[in-house]
Amino acid sequence: TVGDGSLPPIVDSGTGGLSMPQELLNGVVEEAKNIASNQCKAQCQNIDIELYNDISQPFPKSCAVCINTAMPDFVADLGSDKKLEVSGSTLFYETTPCSGEYSNSWSPGALTFGTASLYGKNVQFNAEEGYIAFMGDANGCEVNYSEGGNHRTTLSGVEGQVLSPGDGVIMADIHVGTPPQKFVVQMDTGSQDLLLYADTCMLYGINPEDNFWPFETCFTVMFGNFLNYFSDESYHNCFPDNACYNYTKPLLDELQLSYHYIDAYGGFFCPSNSYLEGFPLSEFSKAITVLQPYSSCNANREYCGEANYFSYKTSSTFMANNITPFPTQKDPPAFTKKVICDPCSDDLHTAAVAV
Repeated sequence: TVGDGSLPPIVDSGTGGLSMPQELLNGVVEEAKNIASNQCKAQCQNIDIELYNDISQPFPKSCAVCINTAMPDFVADLGSDKKLEVSGSTLFYETTPCSGEYSNSWSPGALTFGTASLYGKNVQFNAEEGYIAFMGDANGCEVNYSEGGNHRTTLSGVEGQVLSPGDGVIMADIHVGTPPQKFVVQMDTGSQDLLLYADTCMLYGINPEDNFWPFETCFTVMFGNFLNYFSDESYHNCFPDNACYNYTKPLLDELQLSYHYIDAYGGFFCPSNSYLEGFPLSEFSKAITVLQPYSSCNANREYCGEANYFSYKTSSTFMANNITPFPTQKDPPAFTKKVICDPCSDDLHTAAVAV
């Protein structure tokens, strides 16, 4: 099932790899150790197969590829002759194309069959009935299992994106508007919305490259008219000295709102976040234009020639009737970063990019 709305879906194309309870994962680690000591002894010599102590550490290619070849498939018996299988060859994945560095795709957590369960398979999604049918190996997607033969979508993705527990991105080409505008979107069975960049899309908050930990933004709009404000300050440092306070103060002034403190655990302190409410979202959309975005939404892909935005002006359909775009009053500042457009190129396309 893809979920009934009350629980996360057991098959989720937006969750990377395969997650499972720790006790099951311990068995996977033991099996990998056994393979490394026997079938892959030459490739894994002097390598510690404690796979999951530090997921960020790369794993040697020769050992990873050998273990993938010998690792049994993970099979979950769901009863009534229903089984979900994940190929053992998805245990390790190459983190970046042509890097030769591998990491683990299977990780601890609630049992969720993510992108590893879909990898290399032909899949039929039935949104009306709420189920996913596995039709066998992909075989280049030559066989069309779609309803009436009219809705086949070829999925794609770089291995490091598809299998990574942190990403889990399976992509598909779609066309929206009249005349059609082409987009590459993530296919996520755990989400219900279609999100596209518009040509006015900007990123607000503190630039994450400025090492503002732990948040990439200073605020989010939550259910209804709630503005969730983030702060990384300690209990003893209050808002006037906080980076997010300084950044968002023009926004709150425009909305005629103010920060407030929370009395928690019997003490009075400057909280890690506070909630501000009482403004129409349309007013928030207007007010945010007083802030300076730190980047356009697609800056890196623009540089590599891969970016596209939905243009309302050139489409006669798919207009958002209840949304009025409010162009930003301040353009993003110029900044530089390293961008690699083709990691497999002999001449790595690395440059400092002004956005």
